[in-house]
Amino acid sequence: MKNNIIYGSAFLVITVVSIFLFYQMYDANYVNFDLNDIDITVDKEYWTNGDVKVTVAYAGDIKVSEYSFDGGRTWQKENVYTVKENKKLNVVLKSKGKESVHIPFRISNVDKELPSIKSEDKIYTALNSEFDLSDYFVVEDNLSGVMSIKTEGEDKIDVSTLGEYEVEVEATDIAGNVGFKTVTVAVVSKNDKNLPENQNNKVSVIGLSVDKTKVNLVKGTTTKITPTVKPANATNKKVNWTSINTSIAKVNSSGVITAVGAGSTTVKATTADGEKVSEINVVVTDQAIEVVSVTLDSKTGTFTTDDKSFTLTATVKPETATNSTLSWSSSNLAVATVNNGVVSIKGEGDATISAATTNGKIATYHLIVKDSYVFQEREIVKRNEITGYYIVIYKNGVDVTKDVTVISSPISVRQNRRNRFEISINQHKMLGDQLSILYLGNKQNVTRAK
Repeated sequence: MKNNIIYGSAFLVITVVSIFLFYQMYDANYVNFDLNDIDITVDKEYWTNGDVKVTVAYAGDIKVSEYSFDGGRTWQKENVYTVKENKKLNVVLKSKGKESVHIPFRISNVDKELPSIKSEDKIYTALNSEFDLSDYFVVEDNLSGVMSIKTEGEDKIDVSTLGEYEVEVEATDIAGNVGFKTVTVAVVSKNDKNLPENQNNKVSVIGLSVDKTKVNLVKGTTTKITPTVKPANATNKKVNWTSINTSIAKVNSSGVITAVGAGSTTVKATTADGEKVSEINVVVTDQAIEVVSVTLDSKTGTFTTDDKSFTLTATVKPETATNSTLSWSSSNLAVATVNNGVVSIKGEGDATISAATTNGKIATYHLIVKDSYVFQEREIVKRNEITGYYIVIYKNGVDVTKDVTVISSPISVRQNRRNRFEISINQHKMLGDQLSILYLGNKQNVTRAK
């Protein structure tokens, strides 16, 4: 019995010593931290309302066992953290049981800039002419990019009747900043002196865009770039073309790019009036490179019939793929149409937006559009509360007030930019097939507005 205890104790000691030596050798791979070898990067140049991934990068032989982005309260194995708000992070890196280092880090480059909407304050169009408001304004956002554009009042413009119409353009960038501009559209007779064609006044160029901002070509092949000058009635629409490196790609006066040699360069389109510039990144390879995958920046989203359009961004991999041309389509044209990633909302329902490559790779986006009910202000709200007013409730346009026995609370009201109020119950906006408060207050001083 005594020998068994001695042998058992000796075995235990040997085991413990072996484990200790093993971990000592294992820990030898973990070196002391050096802040000079550690860097924190963000995967977006400008922070927006969406998620931003913060990645810890390090050089040399540094080995990290765990990461914390809240000062050490919680730990994870991956060195990528997703933040949803602009805040200071206390990043902690920990080695295998040895030491840790704290790195204060704040997400910077927050996009607070409003989208810029450029147009004339008053736009003239001839009686019975073809009129598209989008031809007369340009939306720019230099930081996170334009997400959606809405116009209110455009559908009321009647080019068959003389008159003036006030239209409001609303642009939202990816960061959630909203810019507004109100313009007046005047429908006048064909001989009206205010029409550009009836006067000698110059109509200046306010913007330039191209149908392709990146092209990948095989040596010896060509592609044509189509420019769009705004406004549509600009006096001088001439565009000049230049290539930064003609040994890689040449471009002619019609915007046709010819691939000359392997490498990358930039082709510039510049308006003769105003020198508005659009750039095309050109990559030339000696042989074709196939597309491996295509993805969209979002997979699903819910919009309302008040929304006009939004943009989907597709990413084709590899970036050097020779033919990255995408075919866009909508499964339900009554709900939405799509043109080069710009989705235009047409009505209620569901639709699948697809982006397909020429070799069969497809990415899809599930779109839900619901009817949106908003309300004009008629002394409705007091201190952001609804108090003692008569309510009529509709479901899909049918009065169902008599069928509703309970209205949950809280009921909240949000005033939007156009002095209208959106109604929510239980913090959910009433849309489409849900219950919708269409009238608030007495019927004499509240009207429905869509």
